[in-house]
Amino acid sequence: MISDFIDQWSEYEQVLKKLMGCGFRMEKGAPEHRLFSGDVPVDIIPYGENLLKGNTLIWPRSKREMNMAGFSVLFDLAKEETIGKGISVPVPPVPVAVFCKILAFLDRGFSRDLADAAYMLAHYEEVSVGERRFESYLPGDLTYEMRGAYLAGVDLGQMIPSADSALLRPLFERIEQPPDVVVNEAIRASRISHADFMNLLCAFGTGLGLPSK
Repeated sequence: MISDFIDQWSEYEQVLKKLMGCGFRMEKGAPEHRLFSGDVPVDIIPYGENLLKGNTLIWPRSKREMNMAGFSVLFDLAKEETIGKGISVPVPPVPVAVFCKILAFLDRGFSRDLADAAYMLAHYEEVSVGERRFESYLPGDLTYEMRGAYLAGVDLGQMIPSADSALLRPLFERIEQPPDVVVNEAIRASRISHADFMNLLCAFGTGLGLPSK
């Protein structure tokens, strides 16, 4: 529930201090929400009603705005997963993670966010779908390789309201145009062909019920 989350910037600062006491560190020039554990960057982002203006989080030092749309869904649907002895963390379902990655891409324009989304779509059938990719109800023109992405869209549509799904519409409007520099960077980072990259996104959009080329 929202009331269980960090709801004041003072609470957030306390979390940062505790993490730095455990060996995390800040680096000069890095975003204010980023700590490092060794060479690994870790983003620490607070979420609570009193910190937001609508769906927007405004960082106190930089005044940078961050779109937090979709975060409530992420927390609501996360399930505890064991990652080590005595250590468990809430992990969102893959389709919700794709949803948030695409929102992040639309918000800040980082190619790696879109590349991460494409990677999860490409491998969704391997970890989450089982034998559903063979079901007869799937579109006949959908190749075997794209069925996982399509099912990720179907699954996401069952997890979130249609109003939230519509937040992804600008992505499909964007990829209907010739790829821009950032999209081309995402394609290169994904290490798959341009056609496969676009087909993954379009299959996902079709499964979600959004227009795609």
